[in-house]
Amino acid sequence: MHNKVKGLIVTISTSEKGGIRSVVENYYEAGLFDSYESRWIKSHSNSKALIKIVRFLYVLFFVLFYSVRRNTVFHMHMSMNGSFYRKFIYTNIAKFLGSKVILHLHGSEFKTFYLESGKFTKYLIKKLFTQVCVVIALSNTWRDFINRVAPLARVEVINNFCMPVENKMFSKTESVVKFVFLGAVIHRKGIFDLIEAFAMFKSEYRNHNVKLIVCGDGLLTEAVFLAKELGLEEEIEFLGWIDRDKKTQVLNDASAIVLPSYNEGLPMVIVEALSLGKPVITTPVGGIGEIIIDNENGFLVEPGNILQIRQKLREILNGKNTLNVKVSANAAATYKAKFSPGKIVPKVDALYKELLNG
Repeated sequence: MHNKVKGLIVTISTSEKGGIRSVVENYYEAGLFDSYESRWIKSHSNSKALIKIVRFLYVLFFVLFYSVRRNTVFHMHMSMNGSFYRKFIYTNIAKFLGSKVILHLHGSEFKTFYLESGKFTKYLIKKLFTQVCVVIALSNTWRDFINRVAPLARVEVINNFCMPVENKMFSKTESVVKFVFLGAVIHRKGIFDLIEAFAMFKSEYRNHNVKLIVCGDGLLTEAVFLAKELGLEEEIEFLGWIDRDKKTQVLNDASAIVLPSYNEGLPMVIVEALSLGKPVITTPVGGIGEIIIDNENGFLVEPGNILQIRQKLREILNGKNTLNVKVSANAAATYKAKFSPGKIVPKVDALYKELLNG
């Protein structure tokens, strides 16, 4: 039985499937909130405009309700666009009523959102970063960006983490090499580049039993059409969005994870792959370049470089008994050193205690 710390922690985040929800779920599973009175308010879902307005008002009510209590800390998880404007309103109400706010920046395209915004929105972004008690950044790269926008903001780098993915043997055939894409099926994630690179790769290795497994939803119709156009109906399997148990199976069965994104914060799937010691082919965008070292604990390609993706697929296939052993061992070591619950949860816990006791 944990002794409760006096005060209330209120998490505000999206309820949609994806990385932000996974982060919050991992916090709960790791026991972060066991010592606190806590609430989780789910602030956004992809639904009709009227439902979005109702949900916004619903969250606004609870921000008001919990703000009048003494010693409340709001932990707000923010991406870009509408998420920014909602968190700006919630933050200002909470601060006006005497609550403290942690702003947790996740938006993979937030830098683009900032650069393409007008002067007034840029002013609001700077104001938000400055007025909260602390901004949590996912990497040093994101910290530096926030500090350029708002030099007076307090920024703490706290990586995403995941609970260790269960290492299980499923009914997989060892002779099948499976490259796995896990994420939204959208252009930003590089899935269409991957499909084209896989087509080039497969034309060279016709006699090898190699498959590409695509997990996620989004532009599935376009992705399936491209696969058919390239004659890959049998070689690419589209699973759609998968639940946690299926994801555990897919990750365990994977020979490598491929995520050739154009923009990222710190993708959960990379952290999950590291926990299993799975080779990752990805791009040095967002916080990824601070984690993955090419040919050491993963493989890096430049965003949009289809030839480089093809080459890394070759290296995985041809080096699975030598290079991949080293990369896998280093990947697992990276997870234990930087992304396990024991490394991350105490940092968030320390912030909560500081703000509740301050």
